[in-house]
Amino acid sequence: VLWATAGNGPGIDEGSAIACDSSGAIVVAGQYTEAADPGDFELVSKTRKVFIEKLHPDGHQLWSRSVEAIQGDWKWSRARKVAVAVQDNISLMGEGQIGALPHMTGSSYGPDGQYNWGTMTWGTGNATGYGLAVGAWGDVYVAGRFEGGVALGMTGLKATSTEEDVFV
Repeated sequence: VLWATAGNGPGIDEGSAIACDSSGAIVVAGQYTEAADPGDFELVSKTRKVFIEKLHPDGHQLWSRSVEAIQGDWKWSRARKVAVAVQDNISLMGEGQIGALPHMTGSSYGPDGQYNWGTMTWGTGNATGYGLAVGAWGDVYVAGRFEGGVALGMTGLKATSTEEDVFV
């Protein structure tokens, strides 16, 4: 072990995704309740929130962000995967919900933590992403499961059975 660090918040702090960029910096994503104090930047919330942070290869924190709603009453609830692409752009995939319905969500951040874009699934069903990859040109690929009817970007999918189906 070269080094270790802790979140030290009063509620639940949980890391659930990790990746490295081209310089060896570490990108971590997860969930927290109440407050998270992963280093120099304290994050505070009254509800469960998703965070993303970047650490220098020696372990000191470069930046951290609380991941906010993409649109309206959308709420992030869990970070599942993080990937680093060309030019060290960061892709985050997770779960959120509108009302009681869970949906897959994704966001992109620049190497310095600036927000680039966000998207989410829509529909009467739900979708959960389990795999995330970034291609050589920065294209983002996800794989997971869905049930009912969902829209992934401009593509609508309808499950062919009463069970879950796969999507890519």
